[in-house]
Amino acid sequence: MKSITRESLIRQLDTHRQEMIDDTCKLIAFRSVAEQAGEVAAALDFVLERARAFGMTTGVTTDHDVGWAEIGEGEETMGLLPHVDVVHPGDLTQWPNDPFQGVLTDDDVLHGRGVVDDKGPVVMCLYIMRSLMELGVPLKRRIRLIIGTTEEGCV
Repeated sequence: MKSITRESLIRQLDTHRQEMIDDTCKLIAFRSVAEQAGEVAAALDFVLERARAFGMTTGVTTDHDVGWAEIGEGEETMGLLPHVDVVHPGDLTQWPNDPFQGVLTDDDVLHGRGVVDDKGPVVMCLYIMRSLMELGVPLKRRIRLIIGTTEEGCV
């Protein structure tokens, strides 16, 4: 059975570094606040399109409020639960840049609405799953990225 080390996974992820930055910036560009249902749905569709392009199985609920991407096989499933909706950015004059434009600083920090909560983690999970597939790591369980759209809008 093929095993993976932390270092080999990091090396594989590093081959996709620019793609991860680009995809995170594309996802940040969706103004996916709760009151913008169309933008939230478009952000979800973007993630699912990327997952399909990477060869993952995908699906979406009939209400288009949750989507998923999956790799692996087996009876058990490990779920990863990020979301693509964001908190309203508030007073835009308080932002040094457009909050819906990803900006990579000279010190290698990405700024934009959702980088930490939760658009950046969505992209990172997607690329970890992609890298596991590319490395040919056999999985005894399914890994399902379950992408929500209403986490920030919950009361």
